[in-house]
Amino acid sequence: MRKAFIFALVLLAVFGLLFTGCGQRGGGSRTTVLFYYWDENQRPGMDAMQEIYTRETGNRVERNIIPWAQYRITLQTSLNSDTGPDVLWNNPGMALDFHTMLRPINPR
Repeated sequence: MRKAFIFALVLLAVFGLLFTGCGQRGGGSRTTVLFYYWDENQRPGMDAMQEIYTRETGNRVERNIIPWAQYRITLQTSLNSDTGPDVLWNNPGMALDFHTMLRPINPR
């Protein structure tokens, strides 16, 4: 139980840092962050983090839960066409596949 709580806190901190510099989609002063992940079982935790982020920043998170079987090809296609997510869920097995396609959230 304690490990899960610590993991949730670390994940929340990471999301906070990642979402801070995301670019805008559409007009207005609010930002919409596009987030891809594949595990439907993680929805409750992702929903909780999204609610906290939205409450603290006023920005919105658009989540796309993509089935694992299509995740790699969807991610590859969207990243190559510059329509990919601002934040994505990755694992070490896929990290090398996408490292050349990823860009900084807050390019200077």
